[in-house]
Amino acid sequence: MGARAVYLGSGAKEHFLAALERGWPGERERCERLYARGAYLPREAGERMRGAVAALARRHAVADRRTVRLTPEVEPPPRAEERQLGLSFATARAACTE
Repeated sequence: MGARAVYLGSGAKEHFLAALERGWPGERERCERLYARGAYLPREAGERMRGAVAALARRHAVADRRTVRLTPEVEPPPRAEERQLGLSFATARAACTE
């Protein structure tokens, strides 16, 4: 179990705060203070939040209950000859003189 703070980018902060005012008015001012410096929650506030969530997860014995951990399939990197286009000097010179 984990936690991630909301990213309040361009325009999103205003919409989020307006929705917060309608649904949970007592929290708007606190969120405005937390996000006063930008779109990201300050590092120390994020660390406190993740610590609190981790403590609650331990206290209530909430853990990852997946029997199989899924990992993304990784494709092997392309071979050099598949990445690099070949261009001989003669071809380049001919293209420059046309």
